[in-house]
Amino acid sequence: MMGMCAITGVAAVMLALYAHNQREVRRAENAFPPRGSFVTAEGLRLHYVCQGAGQPVVLLHGGILSSCDYAGVLELAAEVGFRAIAFDRPGYGYSERPRRDMATPAVQARLLREALSVLKAERPVLVAHSWSGSLALAYALAYPDEIAGLVLLAPGAYAGDAYPAGTADLLIGRLLRVPWLGGLLANTVLSPLARLLAKPMVTAAFSPDPVPPGYLERARALWSRQVS
Repeated sequence: MMGMCAITGVAAVMLALYAHNQREVRRAENAFPPRGSFVTAEGLRLHYVCQGAGQPVVLLHGGILSSCDYAGVLELAAEVGFRAIAFDRPGYGYSERPRRDMATPAVQARLLREALSVLKAERPVLVAHSWSGSLALAYALAYPDEIAGLVLLAPGAYAGDAYPAGTADLLIGRLLRVPWLGGLLANTVLSPLARLLAKPMVTAAFSPDPVPPGYLERARALWSRQVS
């Protein structure tokens, strides 16, 4: 009897978390809707924002937010004759995440390459911040003749203590790939946890400077939003 009550209680909590997170998803999408377009790569919809014409410059964000990190850069790059393309990496912002593969740098490089092929963005300059440093390097190693250059901004290009978030990233990635369990955790426990962790992580990222106005609100809303 006690065991059945415990199971019922856990089920009720998970259902409440699911309902709450669905409300938060709708709130995030209303407050911060997608600003760009979508391209399909290997069956996944990837969200990107594009401005200007000329030499393609592909802007890849770090581990928390989305293409919005480069809103100001897009405009500046377009003004000086570049075709600037900022992507939401798979599983971030409004881009879908792989269901069967772990979203490793090599897998994301492969998806990015297909997306750029569809967009006819040939021999781009890749600009990568933080986690995306590994993605840009994976792209360069796999397709060395298909890029014009790399610009790495505080890149997460090393393992071990040089990138302490790597262990947690790996664990969460494995959990999300477990059939049924991954979707359950993403839609219940992990979303509120992401909302709690957003402030200290964003604050640490900008320290000792203050967080720009509105950045934390967008990060909390989009980072915790479950992406298919």
